[in-house]
Amino acid sequence: MMLVDDDFPMVEYLAETIDWQKLGLTLISTHENGLQALEFAKKEVPDILITDIGMPKMNGIELTEKLKQLNENIQVAIISCHNEFSYAQKALKMNVQDYLLKESLDIEDMKKILIKCKNRLDTENNQLKEIEHLQFKINQSNDIEEQRLFKQFVKGISNQLINDYLNPEKCYIPVLLLVNDFYRKEKKYISEDTLLFAIRNVTEEMIRRMGETLFYIHYEGNKSFLLYENDLSIKIDYYKVIQQLLTNIQSEINRVLDVEVSFIVGHNGHVESLKMSIDQLLFNDKLFYLNKNTISTIRQNVLIESNVSIETEDHIKKLISLIKQAVFHEDSESLKQHLIHFKHYCFKYELNPGYVKETLIHLVLELKGKVNIMYHVTPAYYKESIQNDVLLLDLMDEVIDYVERFIDNWKKHSESLSVRAKHKDVLNACYFVSRNIESKFSLEEVADHLFLNASYFSRLFKREMKMTFIEYVKKAKVERAKEILKQSHEPVGAISERLGYDNQSYFIKIFRQYTGYTPYEYRQKFLEGVI
Repeated sequence: MMLVDDDFPMVEYLAETIDWQKLGLTLISTHENGLQALEFAKKEVPDILITDIGMPKMNGIELTEKLKQLNENIQVAIISCHNEFSYAQKALKMNVQDYLLKESLDIEDMKKILIKCKNRLDTENNQLKEIEHLQFKINQSNDIEEQRLFKQFVKGISNQLINDYLNPEKCYIPVLLLVNDFYRKEKKYISEDTLLFAIRNVTEEMIRRMGETLFYIHYEGNKSFLLYENDLSIKIDYYKVIQQLLTNIQSEINRVLDVEVSFIVGHNGHVESLKMSIDQLLFNDKLFYLNKNTISTIRQNVLIESNVSIETEDHIKKLISLIKQAVFHEDSESLKQHLIHFKHYCFKYELNPGYVKETLIHLVLELKGKVNIMYHVTPAYYKESIQNDVLLLDLMDEVIDYVERFIDNWKKHSESLSVRAKHKDVLNACYFVSRNIESKFSLEEVADHLFLNASYFSRLFKREMKMTFIEYVKKAKVERAKEILKQSHEPVGAISERLGYDNQSYFIKIFRQYTGYTPYEYRQKFLEGVI
């Protein structure tokens, strides 16, 4: 809201008399002439202007004309000592609907005009939002149809994509677009649809600006494709052309959306070979070991052997064990080094991406379980959520970054919970249980470890945790048993022995008491997707 009049007492009267906040308005500035007001408006454009007509340097009609160039929807009310028809006529031509004379100005009339201006603005904004929403829905509908035809083409079900969108006479270079750190960026943009819509808009604007022929289509999740149309002429280095184009698109997406994307360029060829080129991009395990925010060319379909040798598996287990130790000992430097070692080992032997991801899912789930056991809290992370996130991690760098962020959040969560603990001895007891969950120990042994009297420790623990120490240990061991059952095919008897139970029947009884299932039933329900 801007107020402009060379009559200072009038400006002061309006500014102080009207309760702007009550009207839902903010008076951002007052000015004594149109030129001064225009200079301010270049930095902060008002939505509503109240202005006199006869002012030095720039009158109200000229100011209105200039401000409408900055904001065509600006609402204007003119107050003046002049009642000449010519002024009113000029104001009407500029769609100024409110014109008041100072001689007959009433503050209540001014309030009514301000409310009318605000209502018109609200109506226009709502209409604009509705139009944008409808346009978004239309574009989304078109995207869904393109996506459906594209998937049918990739699966070999239909060639309608070629008939409806592509030129059979031309050649195409497929380019896979990967949105890096998609699981984080989609949360920043509220929804996956909004993020993908923004990326598509920026990409297509850059394509138009450079005058190239590319067909943009979303495939699924964080994956989209650009199909670069060309004539397969030996006189033109199409890969050099597309490299420059992709560099510009990548830079613009980085700048405008603060999103990193990677491009992988496929093989150039006629429409008949397009499906094979797309398959090479979608099912190429080598992509896992590319860097984020890069442009690469892969022309060969390479699937990495899914089997992992016993020696490699043992080495990975040792690395994961070292990572967990570093986490629990809060040794940040060792944690960093072990993660780097893990990454380099995977890169060196190009381990199967599925195996790497599964290994790290187990790691984060175990860390999650430790917090739940130690602090007796509702899980902050769920397996389904973690798995959904990891499925969107296409690059090794993204996986490592995900684990680092998870560990950082895990530590913060642990610290916040430890602050809530009312007694350090209870917290230390929980740490002891967590570290020794697969051992056999008694209340007396834990009390001795804490240099406490067993009876005192028992009463203290129950008071703080609202359960006995024995109950807490039983629950913790059941939680660990659930993890083992879901992550391995280890027999129930072996799990019982591993957790320090001499009697398998007693272990099964305790497990059923807390879960409602026997260990065998629990594993079956998990495999069936019920749990």
